[in-house]
Amino acid sequence: MSNNHFSPEQLARQWVEIQEQQQPGHWVWREISANIAPRRQPRRRLYLNADGHAMLLKGAPDDRLECESEGHWSCVGQVLRLALPGWEGDYQIIQATADTLVLQSQQQSQQQSLQPGDGGDH
Repeated sequence: MSNNHFSPEQLARQWVEIQEQQQPGHWVWREISANIAPRRQPRRRLYLNADGHAMLLKGAPDDRLECESEGHWSCVGQVLRLALPGWEGDYQIIQATADTLVLQSQQQSQQQSLQPGDGGDH
């Protein structure tokens, strides 16, 4: 893992979930203006506003986007902290560029760091 520290300004954008690029425990998001392949159903969107407000939108049955949850977010070092119902918790920022955000749940990150014989029950 790199020693990068990410600023809230780097993350305060509208992000679109790219499920086809995800791996277990990792979420891939692209900036809304990026070249994203179309899909039949609307993609989920994560809005991280500069004032700390967060909103998760999902596709409705009529293909509109509707609010799934609202809350707050913050960024400290390499961690994105979401207070967003259904997504509450800390996420390790694996990558943050102008058009790509890759997150890993802290729980998944901690489980992967456990080695046999270190007291973990996994």
